[in-house]
Amino acid sequence: MLVPTGTPGVVNAVFNTAQSDVTCAAPGRGPMTWQQIPNAQINCEAGGSCLPPDAKYGCTAEIAGQCVWDTEAAAMAGCGAYQECQAFFCSTQFSKDGKLQCFGRMHTSTVSGQKGENAWVKSFAAPLQLQGEADLGGLVNLSVSHDGSVATITMNGPDGVWFGVGFDAAAMSDLP
Repeated sequence: MLVPTGTPGVVNAVFNTAQSDVTCAAPGRGPMTWQQIPNAQINCEAGGSCLPPDAKYGCTAEIAGQCVWDTEAAAMAGCGAYQECQAFFCSTQFSKDGKLQCFGRMHTSTVSGQKGENAWVKSFAAPLQLQGEADLGGLVNLSVSHDGSVATITMNGPDGVWFGVGFDAAAMSDLP
């Protein structure tokens, strides 16, 4: 957030780095439901997009560093409670005893799977939207919006002069 200091042309950039274990509903998204995609898998992509095994998710097992549940209902409950878990897929092919294994994922990109494999992705009534605006002392206005895929940054300022906004810095020497 950009906060005017009272000195013309000088603002403070404020960054919220606080973290919480409390899960909050995304504002304006509406209720979440599960969308089933038959005969599909959700692979782990580069960058660690597998949901890690953590007791908070209620994982019933761990396979190759992944949170795994043994029923679709357990996966829906464990994954559904946390924003970072976006989807899961269930299969019997990864189990030595033929039991159902459901793997948590931090993304929703599905690929074709074997018959009987099913992916489940979170579906919301409305897209995720983030909006904010700062009036920088009447000289420059900055607005930011994000729909879950695309961020739009808009700046408005006086005609005929140079103006700019630096992110992640309080002064130009901070190399914004």
